[in-house]
Amino acid sequence: MPSKGFLRRLLVLGERQALQDLKVYTELGEKATAILSSQLLQSSTEQEGSVSKIRAIEKQGDTLTMSLKSDITQGAINSTLLGHLLNLVETCDDILDKTLYLSREIFRMSHFLHVNPDLAGYVKDEAYTRFSKMLEYNKKALSSLQNMLDSNDLEQLKSERKSIESLEEVVDDIKDDLIDRVYVEAKTLHYLVFTHIMNTVHRIDDLLDDCEDASDLVMTISNSVNR
Repeated sequence: MPSKGFLRRLLVLGERQALQDLKVYTELGEKATAILSSQLLQSSTEQEGSVSKIRAIEKQGDTLTMSLKSDITQGAINSTLLGHLLNLVETCDDILDKTLYLSREIFRMSHFLHVNPDLAGYVKDEAYTRFSKMLEYNKKALSSLQNMLDSNDLEQLKSERKSIESLEEVVDDIKDDLIDRVYVEAKTLHYLVFTHIMNTVHRIDDLLDDCEDASDLVMTISNSVNR
């Protein structure tokens, strides 16, 4: 269903109907995040299917990005708003790109853990349980972002933006706690395990950062349209 929020108002400035499909990114992001959360619990043989599903979602996002960029740049719109819209599209697309990256990295690590089962317990108990919590917060942030795209009310926009900011802060705390624990155990960890956990926790945190950046752009665009 097309968004009935601030993107609809952009039509007054000459934007095309396709822009109303921007919230498809949040729907795709929530779907990909749910698959990624399940992947954390899967064996190496089961994970290949999850990676394929997320790859297909990421390709849908790429197709949407190309379509939206074409519509935005061909519409009658001032250059400042044009830049904000293009940045918003890129930020939303980046969420899907990062989710695919995470899926691939977790899949690669699953092969290593399969042949080194003595390391699997630490990775799954210490890291993956926290990753799962972080991804749940990411789904909530994507839901709030979608609410922003649907909203016509400035106060609701501010409220949802604040919710995303709070979720990002919680995830940031989880990230820092895990990093502290990993450094304490660094001498006893295999270097691939250390690298995997550090890279993955930062990338998941980046998902929330992208949601926060996207919400800022929605606020900026909405304020510009309502002037």
